[in-house]
Amino acid sequence: TEVQKTETTTPKETTTKNVTTTAEPTTNAADVFSVSGGVLSEYTGTESNVSIPSKVGSSNITAIGTGAFMGNTDITSVSIPSTVTRIGMEAFSDCTNLRSVSLPSSLESIGVAAFYGCSSLTSVTVPSGTKTISDEAFSYCENLSSVTIPDSVTSISEDAFYGSDNVTIRCSEDSAAYEYAVANSIDFELI
Repeated sequence: TEVQKTETTTPKETTTKNVTTTAEPTTNAADVFSVSGGVLSEYTGTESNVSIPSKVGSSNITAIGTGAFMGNTDITSVSIPSTVTRIGMEAFSDCTNLRSVSLPSSLESIGVAAFYGCSSLTSVTVPSGTKTISDEAFSYCENLSSVTIPDSVTSISEDAFYGSDNVTIRCSEDSAAYEYAVANSIDFELI
């Protein structure tokens, strides 16, 4: 865009300069989030703090698909919208700089290896309403020290926390999470 800029240098002198400016491009959600049939299948952005939109174009996002963020080392935090009910297989696996994740109350299931190898992740609160934590969902999250699991979770696969040796499961007594922690010799804290 070319704009004429007028400057007054003395009371009788006026100069006119042509100044060229360029507008910064704005990022459209459709440019970095690929969505088909309600499933977010790929994220191509480079932001460190990612807030997944609830809708891209005319598609509501209801699930994070297989490998959608896999291996993305730019991400340090992610916020998942309340429209999402399912996090798919390996959705965030090997996002080694991911330190925090905000899971929505609408979430029903966390897929196989969904957060596998997220070595910077330190704590997770699984929302009430979630029913399933699948195999290796939080495996090899070496710095994961605390996971709060509500009573709504009725199924936790045997190797859900394999290799996450520092984890303490926060749960209520006689819940599926409590039984899982005891059966797998994982530290727990009753809440």
